[in-house]
Amino acid sequence: MIDWVSFNLPYRAAQVRDAYFKQPFRAPDLQADNARPIRVLGSFDDGISVFATGSTMYISGNPVKWFTGQNVVGINCIRTLIRETYKRVLELCEIPDCIEAAAALKNWDVSLTRVDCTFAYHVGTDGDVDAWLKAMGQTCSVTHRGRGHYAPSMSCLYFGLGLKDGGQIKGSRRSVFKFYNKKREMDAHPLKCPQYYHHTLEGIADGIVRGEATYRGQELKRWGLDMVHAWKLSTTYNLHKRWIDKMQISESVRLASDIEKDLPNKLRASYLLWKAGEDMQDILPKTTFYRQRKLLREHGVDIAMPVRDIQTRDEVVVPVLRVLEAEPVDESDHEELFWEIFEHGRKAA
Repeated sequence: MIDWVSFNLPYRAAQVRDAYFKQPFRAPDLQADNARPIRVLGSFDDGISVFATGSTMYISGNPVKWFTGQNVVGINCIRTLIRETYKRVLELCEIPDCIEAAAALKNWDVSLTRVDCTFAYHVGTDGDVDAWLKAMGQTCSVTHRGRGHYAPSMSCLYFGLGLKDGGQIKGSRRSVFKFYNKKREMDAHPLKCPQYYHHTLEGIADGIVRGEATYRGQELKRWGLDMVHAWKLSTTYNLHKRWIDKMQISESVRLASDIEKDLPNKLRASYLLWKAGEDMQDILPKTTFYRQRKLLREHGVDIAMPVRDIQTRDEVVVPVLRVLEAEPVDESDHEELFWEIFEHGRKAA
């Protein structure tokens, strides 16, 4: 589904902007310094940015959240989203339609400067989602972009990021991609739609890794998709898949067990060899064997005993590639639910 869209179109009927005022030096009057977009609240207190200069209207935000107070389910049709967003902006800002804007919408001569294309991948449980994201962070790299940046506090894996001076993370001006735990994101940003939809939406998001590709103006222009008339229903998926196809991923990844994480480096190699079924008394010199055995026993491991279960309870092998080889779940499959919440918000406004 389309999660975020920024676009502009010709509009001459009115100005919509918020003036920023500052106190000039030695002047008694407040003078306008520059103009800013205004934030227009939608049906469920989510906002969208609107800026009309008298010749052009700029709109940027998440129309799915703006209309329905959630972004678990939505639609793929960018034309429908833009048309409904423009109509609602006119209503909420109490401004008239414009002949030039109407003509641009009829021909879809609407310029795009950002589009987020999202799809979901069923992984299993919420714990499986976190394990899969961690495994992807260890194994996955993207052509010309390198390894991802895993943020465990947000359970999110980013690709296409760089570092500013001082180490601050910044996104690419062309495109970025992220995988994240949708359920965890919902906990951090609670749903604003009516309460009786929450249980259904939480069920849809359970065990889901969401993949989100963000394309900005330069990259959209590069692919000939900076104008809405170039978009088809399949374009959202194709842009998302473009990032997936650039990923170089191992078939599966073994996540370190809790014991392994706690081991110092000088003991980890011996532990892994013992766990692989090797006879450590044959491999290590006698003095080294007894010294390392003593140290490893402090961690609950006795390398003098044969390992009986290589796949211990606290070790996880994650089938990373298998998840992405499957067809992703399209959140627009729940389009009826999206329109139901949409109508509820429109009538309540």
